[in-house]
Amino acid sequence: MINGGKVKVSVIICALDKKKILSDTIPSVKRSPFVDELIIVEGLKPIGYSRDVGWRKARNELICFIDDDEVVPEGWIERLAEEFNQPEIGAVSSTLKPLNPNKINELECTLQNRTLKGSTLHARFVRKRALEDIGGYEHTIGGETVYAALKLIQRGWKIKIVDYPLLHKMHENGHAWILNIYGTGRIRADELREHKELLTHYKKALGSPIRGLELSILYKEPLFFMFYPLRCWLYLLGAIRGTYTSGKTTL
Repeated sequence: MINGGKVKVSVIICALDKKKILSDTIPSVKRSPFVDELIIVEGLKPIGYSRDVGWRKARNELICFIDDDEVVPEGWIERLAEEFNQPEIGAVSSTLKPLNPNKINELECTLQNRTLKGSTLHARFVRKRALEDIGGYEHTIGGETVYAALKLIQRGWKIKIVDYPLLHKMHENGHAWILNIYGTGRIRADELREHKELLTHYKKALGSPIRGLELSILYKEPLFFMFYPLRCWLYLLGAIRGTYTSGKTTL
């Protein structure tokens, strides 16, 4: 029970084209008895702006963002909503699981989940008062949930990561993965520079072979020795390329 009453959650789906929302996404959201409101924000870019518009339209205290390529497992919303019984919790997020499992997606999810559990810097199931406290999401291409999480922590809010995976449609093959990682770095180049993150990614790429070896040993998966450095360098090269083409080359 949140605030002593029936739990009500506003779910916001951000999509550039609502026709491309996965067929199972909306039914998976609607089957939760906690969902009181469903808002689809269509055609707005960047993603940070889309999220910011969405939560300001919501009528409930608990707001959950689901992307158009995600499916909510049964009981997921109820499980994460339980954490808001603690008044100091500003946001709750979960681990991820590939909707289309293959070796690349499994490795990618392992890395993302490790990062989530280690930093808790993610804010997509959020208390409305907490968002009001930080002024909402930054209007960025990506990373808006991380920047929001950092602000929440600075304002004294706590964030929890629940190991109850959200299903996410990921890369179809290795080629798609390469294009996605490189492309993400490229389109976020200016934001990485402005948030002083580009140098961090440069250092990460330099140290990636050692880190890849550590991950290989930790997870008993030799592929991490190649996968992790490749991921780091693809992202960095994309970011450098994006910075160069925009006329800003400072790391």
